[in-house]
Amino acid sequence: MLKALSFGAKAVAGGVVLYALQLRTRGEKALVYIRQLRKRYETNGLTNISS
Repeated sequence: MLKALSFGAKAVAGGVVLYALQLRTRGEKALVYIRQLRKRYETNGLTNISS
């Protein structure tokens, strides 16, 4: 019984860590995407959109 509980707790902790890592990579991808969009606007000479 205790072994099953500790295994379950480890599985939950592992899932939480994986979920946090996924969120972080998603956030980084979003930041990169926003930077690319910003660069595209600046190269098009539309810098006044951001202000």
